[in-house]
Amino acid sequence: PVIAFGGGGALDTIVPGLTGELFANQEWESLHAVLANFRPHDYDPAACRHQAEQFDEYLFRQRLLTYLDEVMGGAPAKLKAMPTPQFQPAPPLSSMKGSALASTLRAAVHPTTDNA
Repeated sequence: PVIAFGGGGALDTIVPGLTGELFANQEWESLHAVLANFRPHDYDPAACRHQAEQFDEYLFRQRLLTYLDEVMGGAPAKLKAMPTPQFQPAPPLSSMKGSALASTLRAAVHPTTDNA
């Protein structure tokens, strides 16, 4: 689950009570009120994952191609030719220690792509 300010992209990605919580004002009291009542074990990890996957790069690309097909009568060939990324779930952070944990966190913060 995620806790975020209730503005911008968080309004599209977080479903309060299902995938996280939003705080109303960008003041510590507002954040504190949410944190004080936050119970991470009350959230279904599968629901959180499902919501996050709705913003996956592959799905975005597919939706864009569909839209372009509808409005332009076809998507540019370059977009259609882009390879489909292969999803590989990471092991739970709680199972990692030392260099394995550091390596995983570093990869999450600084991802690399083969087709860049």
